[in-house]
Amino acid sequence: GVELTSEQVDGRLSYGALVEELQLVSDRLQFRRRAGSGPETGWISTRLKNKELAVRMMPDALASGRGGDDEEAAAQRPAMTFYAISDVHVERKENMRWLADLPRFEQSAVLVAGDLGVSLHQLEQALRLFREKFDYVFYCYGNHETW
Repeated sequence: GVELTSEQVDGRLSYGALVEELQLVSDRLQFRRRAGSGPETGWISTRLKNKELAVRMMPDALASGRGGDDEEAAAQRPAMTFYAISDVHVERKENMRWLADLPRFEQSAVLVAGDLGVSLHQLEQALRLFREKFDYVFYCYGNHETW
């Protein structure tokens, strides 16, 4: 629940899980999980002392559903959203599964900045998945791809 003293649920959200904001009360976020593993819904703390535990990926008004009327919301919506990620390491099965479970990001581009996998087959498979999820994919190899 919203209170820190509320009963904890079994399981934790996985690192990098993507959640949808249902309600934000101070530093407590009620969420619905969209990608990754862990509870389907629940409450989390967004920060601990000065450390951010959850970070918004779009403007506050759009993330919280306060975008106003359709015309105002459309004016605030970015024409393209850019993401960057590195060290995905799809040679680990759980990382490949995480990538496959990502939702489709409309009007988006992603920079995959190295250490994606350790074989050409893994790179091809992962880049195809990124292409299914994002409109544009930019890839730069890392040290793990050069061995």
